[in-house]
Amino acid sequence: MNYDKLESMAKEKGISKTFLCQLVGRERYYLRDCKKNSFSPPVSHIESWANALDTTVDYLTDKTEDPSPKKKEPVEALDEVDVEVLAILHSMSVEDKLELLEYLKGKQK
Repeated sequence: MNYDKLESMAKEKGISKTFLCQLVGRERYYLRDCKKNSFSPPVSHIESWANALDTTVDYLTDKTEDPSPKKKEPVEALDEVDVEVLAILHSMSVEDKLELLEYLKGKQK
């Protein structure tokens, strides 16, 4: 894990190291401690950071010098209804989401 690349990209994009730590469910000094102790974090953490920084795991782990993310399929824009549904979903409890999911699965039949 190349912490200098991670920190440089985060600074360039205006993303704090504290945010990157929170993104993977760790305390705010997690990155500092990993770097200081030469600890390599789990790949899942590196993937989360790569996504947040719009780069690749290979770049953050020195397997490539190209920071460009891999080409992704175009994402269809959300319409107003999609946005409203997502806003409601985000405010629901897990139990309510599961109940809604079962309801929607029944509607597909």
